[in-house]
Amino acid sequence: MPGLTQMTWRQRERGMVYLVSFLTSLGTSLFCWGSLLGWCFLAFCFLTHIAASLDVVRQRAFPVFPRSVALAAAILGMGLTVYLPQLAACCGSARFRHVPG
Repeated sequence: MPGLTQMTWRQRERGMVYLVSFLTSLGTSLFCWGSLLGWCFLAFCFLTHIAASLDVVRQRAFPVFPRSVALAAAILGMGLTVYLPQLAACCGSARFRHVPG
């Protein structure tokens, strides 16, 4: 969960911003699932997750990893192991609506 690591490091404000942003965008994407707005909120959820993980890497292992390597590792790691399987499972249940107009 984004923000929990920052909260355990006594960075409560930073952790709450990540956590609340993630949970709000995730909940909103579930309510809007099947529309373009739902996909936009899901993308914001993914970006919040990436930002929180990059913040952890930046604070703990910055001299070891360059920023571009950390960004690529976070995007590929979370995208392929967390978001892609969930997206594949949810796409079967989504019913896209066509609104005439």
